[in-house]
Parts: sequence; structure tokens; C-alpha cells
Amino acid sequence: MKTLTTIIAVFIFAYFLMPTDVIAQEDMEPKKFENATWKEVVFIDFKPGKMDRALEIVNKYFKKASEMSGTSFPETMIELRTGPWDMMVVWSMKDGLDEMNWEVSPDNIKWRKAMEKIAEEEGASAKDIWEEYQSLVARSSMQLGMSRGE
Repeated sequence: MKTLTTIIAVFIFAYFLMPTDVIAQEDMEPKKFENATWKEVVFIDFKPGKMDRALEIVNKYFKKASEMSGTSFPETMIELRTGPWDMMVVWSMKDGLDEMNWEVSPDNIKWRKAMEKIAEEEGASAKDIWEEYQSLVARSSMQLGMSRGE
């Protein structure tokens, strides 16, 4: 009897969490979002006093590698003045959520090759530059979101 009561309670709880327009429609049809653009949003917390050096690396190497390889660069980089994060970085996902299916995408490979070339020209190693950048980051968090009508 206790199991039946639990099942009924879960059903009732789930019923009330469903959007009312889904329940009310008798003849539902599939509907996609129109003009949806998926975004990758990364929040970064740099180690104390390290954000300026991190931005130097981003502008000197990462941005140039994106330009050289024809790959995307963040459309927005916001230095945050409140809260637990130092920066918010936003990319448009040109292939939408399908980009999440790659372990290593063709764009990642193009970007890394460009990064290696730029680093060599500077007499440096792309691996060392990446490791230095990573050493400046205390923590980060990635979120996915969507904007409509762009």
C-alpha cells in the first residue's frame, strides 16, 4: 500500500509540474523554436591578480589563432564587477547543439594548428602558452543557452 501511495504522489507531483499549455492541448503538434541561436557561456574566475596576463594571452594568441583558422572567437567578453566570477565569455554555436557531439571538432583542430604556428613565430610552444593560461584560471563553469529571433 505504501508503494502505491508513493506512485500516486509522484504522479500528482509530476502532473502539477507540467506546463499547463501541454496538458490543455488536445491536438498537439511538434513545434521548434524559430530563429534559435544556441550560445555557450563560460564564467571564469582568475587567480588573484592574473586576469591581465590571461587577457594578454587571449589577445596575443587565442584571438589571432581564431582569425587565422577562420574559427569562432567569443562574440562577447564581459569583465564582471560583482559576484563570484571575473569574466563571462559568450560564443554563438554555429552548428547549434550538434557542436556538443564532438570530442575534438574540425574547428578545434584548425584552431590548434593556427595556435601552433603563431606560437612558433614567437619562439614559444602552443602547449606552454595553453598551460600558462590554464595556470591563471582558478575555476570556470560552462552553461548552454539560447537566444531567439537573431
